[in-house]
Amino acid sequence: MSYELYVKVLFDNFSESDLKKLLSISKQCKFKTGDYLFKEREESNSMYIVFTGNLEIFSSSGFSQKVTFKDFHSNGTVLGEVAFFDGKPRTASVRAIDNINAMQITRDEFSKIEEEDPNLAIKFLKEISKITAERLRWADEQVKELSALLYK
Repeated sequence: MSYELYVKVLFDNFSESDLKKLLSISKQCKFKTGDYLFKEREESNSMYIVFTGNLEIFSSSGFSQKVTFKDFHSNGTVLGEVAFFDGKPRTASVRAIDNINAMQITRDEFSKIEEEDPNLAIKFLKEISKITAERLRWADEQVKELSALLYK
């Protein structure tokens, strides 16, 4: 499947013109097994949309232990959106478990879309917000489960 087709499948409710604009500001990225897409505490202003491959997401705990959040198959997973939105360092590390195909969008490049086509920018951000909200719900469930264990 071509890079352009991955983008089209992920953003299936976007027009052909919208897709072309998104592709024009994105960079196609490939990562090999073991490569880091990014590391915790790195400065960055970009997000990745991963089309193929398996990933490991992990962070250091306050006790210098590695806490793995998820090992998962990508299928359009958005990563790095927190740093993309707030400009602060990465909150976790992401490593390729096998070969990865992705697109990268930087905040600077996205700003071009915001200026040229605000409606497309809003539409794109709504899609990313849905994914972020889904993750927040998952995190809430994890906190509830942990609280139930601690206060048994």
